Amino acid sequence: MTVHPNITGVVLAGGRGARMGGVDKGLVRLDGKPLVEHVLQRLQPQVPDIIISANRNHDTYARYGFAVVSDENTSDDNSYAGPLAGILSALTHATTDYIVTVPCDAPRLPTDLAARLLLQLQRDH
Repeated sequence: MTVHPNITGVVLAGGRGARMGGVDKGLVRLDGKPLVEHVLQRLQPQVPDIIISANRNHDTYARYGFAVVSDENTSDDNSYAGPLAGILSALTHATTDYIVTVPCDAPRLPTDLAARLLLQLQRDH
């Protein structure tokens, strides 16, 4: 697997889990470990740095050794802005030119996702 030095991985774990009764999906267990752990294991070899976007359970997510950022509230009424708010927060913290975002509940994401997306980006430019 190739590490792509100009891409930061972003794990989106900031959802409310409304369809799951408010459960933090990233911490739901699959095969004995939280979903976020599966995602991190697949993403970490692809990028030099990872940011976890989470709005709760910061201490739990921080135990993985990556920066944990919350949504920056940009609205006056404190309404939930969805995953785009997590992406915006990650963009403000990333130090690379690119980010690759993945959901916390995709335990079997491709182990070459960053490479495939970068290749497509290069083809398009």
